[in-house]
Amino acid sequence: TAWAAQYGKRYIATETKAQCSTALHRQAGNGCVAVGFISENLFDQRALLASFSSDGSLDKTDLPCYGNLYTVIPVEGGYLAAGEYYSTDDEDDTGAILIKYNDKLEMQWQQKYSEYAQFSGVVENDGSYIAVGCTKDGDTPTGYVASDAIIAMMNANGEQQWGKSFVGTEFDLFDDITFVDGNYVAVGYTASIDRDLASTSADEYDALIVRFDTTGNKVWQQVYGGDKVERFTSAVYDGSKIVAA
Repeated sequence: TAWAAQYGKRYIATETKAQCSTALHRQAGNGCVAVGFISENLFDQRALLASFSSDGSLDKTDLPCYGNLYTVIPVEGGYLAAGEYYSTDDEDDTGAILIKYNDKLEMQWQQKYSEYAQFSGVVENDGSYIAVGCTKDGDTPTGYVASDAIIAMMNANGEQQWGKSFVGTEFDLFDDITFVDGNYVAVGYTASIDRDLASTSADEYDALIVRFDTTGNKVWQQVYGGDKVERFTSAVYDGSKIVAA
């Protein structure tokens, strides 16, 4: 271990998910960029983006909105962060968010998507962004809160080009997405066995992997699990195989 550092105090979390190993090559001095949230209490949570030097010292922070940022990726000319936002003035004003920063970590734009609950994974392809996450909560036949897994494509300015839901009557969510030979592979978990997931055999919560074409049409899907809770939170493609964890 070259170094380790802790940032924040009680009720403060400075990193939920970071692409430091990728982003550090795009940051001067071999530093890295991380995202997450900062909270002084359980009802006041701000999305957080932070940059660090190569020795772990904090260089810069940005608190772009109320909410949480789940992932950040290096893109052409800077970085793209994805997560969720909420309003302190209107309880119905919530949804997914994408935020574009330049290479100096100055915000270029942010786009909000009120029809979705959150974006937890995003990938860049030919100047467009493909994000995955879930829809807003609803009631299920079993009485539990549920959501649908979603995949959406945005142009270089974050304007949505298309969006599609991967629907079951229980809780379904995509955590991450990767680009695979002209297609996209999304991973997450599911508790559904009907509708778009009718061919699966989910037992409670099972890990889910789905391959989509470039317009969001399903190519294939697989579910992995047993009598416990299983979930894929990340996926990479090494040119010959897909690795999910």
